[in-house]
Amino acid sequence: MLLVLAHNHPSGVGDPSPDDEAVTRTIVEACRLVDVTVLDHLIVTATAWTSLRQRHPALFAATPSTPPLTTDG
Repeated sequence: MLLVLAHNHPSGVGDPSPDDEAVTRTIVEACRLVDVTVLDHLIVTATAWTSLRQRHPALFAATPSTPPLTTDG
């Protein structure tokens, strides 16, 4: 399964925030657990859009940036 994320920035500033990057990383890594590929995360403003894949391709890399979650307590 493939997924494209998108959300708006009503401020009109299309630059991804640190929170945008962190949420994207979390969603990409969670989706890997259920064999879903996140193709991109788009930030949309009234006049433009920004691709996080283009700006920060490492967020979508095949190797997770953090170790996978475990159920060990």
